[in-house]
Amino acid sequence: MNSTKWEVPVVPGNKNKCHVRVTALDSGNISVGSDKSDKPFTIEVLRVTSPNGRETLTAGGSWTIRRLTNKTKYPVAKTKLQYTTGSTWRPIGTISGNPGSYLCTVPNVSSAKVKVNVILKNAGGATVGTDISDRFFTIQP
Repeated sequence: MNSTKWEVPVVPGNKNKCHVRVTALDSGNISVGSDKSDKPFTIEVLRVTSPNGRETLTAGGSWTIRRLTNKTKYPVAKTKLQYTTGSTWRPIGTISGNPGSYLCTVPNVSSAKVKVNVILKNAGGATVGTDISDRFFTIQP
């Protein structure tokens, strides 16, 4: 079995359904075979790790929003945080740079269908990465 070191490309946002194709060439640089990865994989720029689903938060209490950031195409100037209990995104806050966590006050709502959205922005305001909680979490009174 042969292997080669591969540097994961820096992508402008999370990319799902990625595949790798390997092509074998003979000494004359002519293709003698090719194969593609069997299953898709994801290249992540950003991943929300908390709250990411099934947690129960108390309205008005404190919670730390945590995320992991891989290499971004452009430097992150600010991080925008939002939440939803349905179809409308509401602001939590915007912070300078890209710290891996942010202690916030839990919104004063009651819902079992809450998600968080983290958006990384460059100095020009363009989005360089975004991720949403994988599953719903609950905010209770």
